[in-house]
This record gives sequence, structure tokens and C-alpha cells, in this order.
Amino acid sequence: STSNNVNTVSTVQAILSTPPVVSPAPASPQVETTVQVADGGEADWTYDPNEPRYCICNQVSYGDMVACDNEDCPSEWFHYPCVGITAPPKGKWYCPQCTTSMRRRGSRKN
Repeated sequence: STSNNVNTVSTVQAILSTPPVVSPAPASPQVETTVQVADGGEADWTYDPNEPRYCICNQVSYGDMVACDNEDCPSEWFHYPCVGITAPPKGKWYCPQCTTSMRRRGSRKN
């Protein structure tokens, strides 16, 4: 029937217009990075909308982070869990995005 099609279309439009939900990076067991606040409670931590965002998760700085050695890296810093590391890398380290773009450039002949 036509009413079912209208409901389906409006449901699909509502889903498509909803911004994606980005899950926070999982915290490593030995580092507590979450701020738990009971409903109506206050925390020492305040949200600053101007605080710089880093990493592939586009979140603020917290916990252990590693810097990309590409000086032109758009994200600069990355949370260990987001890039799959648990300890500081030895030597130079490049984020997944810069690694991919360097491979592409390396395969091109100028």
C-alpha cells in the first residue's frame, strides 16, 4: 500500500539524515581515561569545544598518544588503541593515513 511506502521512505530519510555515532576509543586496562558522572553530578572535567581534535577518531587528547612523523600529517597525534599499539614505537612511526598516501606517492613516477 502507499502508506507503507511513505513510512518506509520517511524512516530511510530519518536514518540517512542522522549523523554517524563515533564510538570512543577503548581504554587500555591499566589506564583509566573515562570520566564517570552520575546524573546531575558534577565533574572536574569540562568540555571545551575549541580543544584541538586528534587521531582517526577525531577526539581530544587523552591517555597514551603517539605522534605521526609526517610533518604534514593532518591529525598529528593518535591514541594508542585507535592505531593498534600498546607501547611507544621504536624509530619513526607514520599513521595509517600517511602510510597509505606515502605508498601511493612512491608508486608514481614523476
